[in-house]
Amino acid sequence: MALSAALTAISTRQQTVARIVAAARECFAENGVEATRMDHIARRADLSRAYLYRFVSGRDELVELAILARLNELGIELADQADQHNGNLADALLDRITAGLRSGRDDPEFRNLAEGMHRTRLNWILTATDSPVHRITARMFGDLYTRAGAEGALIDGIEAEVLYDWLQGVMALFASRDDLDDTQIRNQLRTFVLPSIIRTP
Repeated sequence: MALSAALTAISTRQQTVARIVAAARECFAENGVEATRMDHIARRADLSRAYLYRFVSGRDELVELAILARLNELGIELADQADQHNGNLADALLDRITAGLRSGRDDPEFRNLAEGMHRTRLNWILTATDSPVHRITARMFGDLYTRAGAEGALIDGIEAEVLYDWLQGVMALFASRDDLDDTQIRNQLRTFVLPSIIRTP
């Protein structure tokens, strides 16, 4: 009985946090991050300001939760497109990386939230192994890792988690390169990144 009650409490809390994050995302989209106040979010979530603070520490935490929610959605969208690529493994990898970069660069919500987040914290989210983005990256590339192994194309000794960490860093690096277009990025990935992951013809 006690365990059931505890699980119900966890579920209720998760639902409330999800409701708050959804309200925050709407407010950030409408007003911008800097102009959004906790009062705005509380009203949108139909909660009191005091009750809101029982679940989140403040706007900075909500910006982080919002950007993670959006990155998770983008990662799911890319993973869902996995079976739509009929090309070879190298092209599939290049397509997935560039699609990930493009989705972040072109997504208005992601850009808005990233601009409103402290740079140090954003860098941690995008690059750290213990960041939730690591799990998103694993979901984005898990099928291609499995495919590379099945085709015997994977470079010997590459472990899945190490690969996801490497790709997470690669994507964070190129995401900041506004001076490169998709073709230039793709050429650099083909020359320097792919040979470190798979055996290419």
